[in-house]
Amino acid sequence: MRVTHPRPGPAGDSRSPVGVTKGRDGMEHEQRVTVALKIAYQYGQIDGAHHKAWVLDQMVRVLCGSEAEYNDWVRLYQEGEDGPETYEWDVGIPG
Repeated sequence: MRVTHPRPGPAGDSRSPVGVTKGRDGMEHEQRVTVALKIAYQYGQIDGAHHKAWVLDQMVRVLCGSEAEYNDWVRLYQEGEDGPETYEWDVGIPG
């Protein structure tokens, strides 16, 4: 069952890996933001919730800077009052 996330995203969480300046991919924060915005611009208007979920997932991956930081972000996102898998992160499908 899909549950709408009622709290602010992990970026507001002090444990969030999103606060790093330079990711393991070597890109600076500003570069990652630029790439994430390009993804939104290029793919954000594709119809279908599953395609939009893919766009969001791709943006988060870029902004996190590494697969390990992405996995940490998703783990934090899924945590909630009912345990570590309270919420579901949908990776969607490409457009």
